[in-house]
Amino acid sequence: MTPRLLTVLAAAIVLTACGATAQPGGAIVVPPPASAGAEPSPLAQPAINLNHIHALASRDGGKRLLIGTHRGVMLASRNGGAPQPLGSGSIGGDVLSLFYAPDGTLFAGGHLVGVKVSHDDGNSFTNVSPTLKGADVHGLALDPSHPSRLYVYAVGKGILVSEDSGATWTHRAGEADTNYASGLAVTADGTLLVGTPGRGVAASTDHGTSFRVIRDNTGPVYSISASASDANVLLVAAENGIFLTGDGGKTWNAGGTNVAVTGVLIDPGDAHHFFAGGSDGSIAESKDAAISFRPY
Repeated sequence: MTPRLLTVLAAAIVLTACGATAQPGGAIVVPPPASAGAEPSPLAQPAINLNHIHALASRDGGKRLLIGTHRGVMLASRNGGAPQPLGSGSIGGDVLSLFYAPDGTLFAGGHLVGVKVSHDDGNSFTNVSPTLKGADVHGLALDPSHPSRLYVYAVGKGILVSEDSGATWTHRAGEADTNYASGLAVTADGTLLVGTPGRGVAASTDHGTSFRVIRDNTGPVYSISASASDANVLLVAAENGIFLTGDGGKTWNAGGTNVAVTGVLIDPGDAHHFFAGGSDGSIAESKDAAISFRPY
């Protein structure tokens, strides 16, 4: 997988090899946040488009694509159309994480949203557990190698792990207790990834106790997606651009854009099929592992 030229969100993004950035050691050393709800720069702007995209989810290759926004979970429209609201029972808060479990259950988490679950494609949601009701969830991810295992990063709570699809949660003591995270993902082999506002992307092979940086100099991380079928393929949206690795973080390709890419998704059924959502609400799609993107 060697990306050559990305045309995404109406901006040309030239991907250049950044070299090996996996480090033998290291830790997340970002200080705890001063406040829970602030968006990373450059998104903290007056009059920002409230439909900018934090997260994307699909279980049918993008034919039906859901997006997580400041207005909750919405249905994306093709050809630049306005996103459509879902049922009256859908989430009305700020959704930062969104994904389907293999059985079709939809999970969502966000600012003061906690973790919610839907069994009807997002038309209605309920709290997955009283433990996380109303929590400020900045990261939520499922382990493809153990589909009943979920991870959460919540401000003030650190990383929590569930082994029963969210019914009960256990605190995972470690570096995240004193450091801030801005996104979670889990690779096909069970490696936990965390985004940070200052250090880039870090990986944990001990279920969140310790981390090592695998990609720095990204600026604040907005979104991470890992392939559910290929542990080597990761896609990251950050302040400094969009970052892609096809070898598990040993080498990276990166590109900049004049529209902040704030949400990314690797199709769970196809490790070469990507989606990218922007700060202006636009969506782009690649079916060739980021060689090219076209408007959704």
